[in-house]
Amino acid sequence: MIKTKSTNTDFHCDLTNDRLQLNSDAPIFKGGLGNGFRPHELLEGALASCISITIRMIAKQKNIKLDTVETQVEIEKTENKTVFNYSIKLDGDLNQTDKDFLINIIDLCAVKQTLTKQLEFKQNG
Repeated sequence: MIKTKSTNTDFHCDLTNDRLQLNSDAPIFKGGLGNGFRPHELLEGALASCISITIRMIAKQKNIKLDTVETQVEIEKTENKTVFNYSIKLDGDLNQTDKDFLINIIDLCAVKQTLTKQLEFKQNG
């Protein structure tokens, strides 16, 4: 669970999971100071990090020598849909078969699985 608390600065929030903390803020063009991740950047980051973690986990399980994974995610919003555009870069002593295999396992990413299900919002308490 993530908890947020607003600060004395307009639109700025502290986020915590009770172990770690980060900041969120509105961008300058929306009245914030830009002193934290924008909320949509947090969504992009959740998907990007999940893709990287999933690829590294599968590579480890399959004994594929993978040095680093770089992912980029950008949200594209239109009137009728939201598109998560992503790219993946793999570094290591990989043959093309291993690269193709690892690039195509994005469906195993838990965040992608969550985002592709029907969403529902409930207020607790």
